[in-house]
Formats: sequence, C-alpha cells, structure tokens
Amino acid sequence: MVPKKFNVSIDLYKAKFNVIFDQSVSSALVNFGIFNEYAEGFSSNVEAENYADSADALFFTYHKKGWIILILPFDTTPNQIAHECFHLTKFIMDKKGIILCDESEEAFAYLLDHLVKIVFEFHTKFKQNEKSSKKHV
Repeated sequence: MVPKKFNVSIDLYKAKFNVIFDQSVSSALVNFGIFNEYAEGFSSNVEAENYADSADALFFTYHKKGWIILILPFDTTPNQIAHECFHLTKFIMDKKGIILCDESEEAFAYLLDHLVKIVFEFHTKFKQNEKSSKKHV
C-alpha cells in the first residue's frame, strides 16, 4: 500500500490537521519527512525512534510550524480512530479555551463525533482506492 496524507479543515473551530495512513508510525514519520520535528520532543533520536516503534497510532503537534497530525496504520480500527480523535478534540477545544466539564461535555461529544466520522470516511476512501488500484494492475 502507498502511504497517503489527507488535509482536513474544521471551519467552525478554524482548525486544520492532517491524517496520514501508513504501515506504521515510524514509517509515516520517515515517509513524510517529519521525523526530525517529531524527535525534538524527546531527549534523543533513539528515544523518539523507540516510542514511534512502539506506538500503534499517534496524535502529534508541532507548534513551530502549526502542524497537527494524526498518524494511523493502514489497517486502523474504529477504536484507534476514536482514541486519536479524542486527543485531537481535546487539543482543539483547549486552543479555544474550552475546558472539559459538565457544561462543555456536549460540545466535546459533537466535535469528537464529527472528527471520528471524517477520519473514518477518509480511511474508507483510502481503502477503496487501494482496492480499485489493485484491480487495475
């Protein structure tokens, strides 16, 4: 399978992020040329490599360039999508000054629902494109 990156915009929150589907977190960081930025958050490249190798999926922000990235495996599950989208939801709401509490819970739930739907649709589209490209080979 060929790694794929999708650009997403959530206009209501003025949020933009990328979703990357690749074989693994490590391969996505290398294939999309973002390992060095990712590694800045660790004490060494080895520590960054070890963490990336052990992660099934990843929510990653790089503030210097304004990046917000979800990295998911080709065979991602709905659970992984929901998990990473929760991190994204919390990040977006925190940036807007909205703290998770009883009064804001519904707003978090609607945004999470929306993000999971978007990422799931991109994953479905990605898988369908892979299947149709294999048929034409």
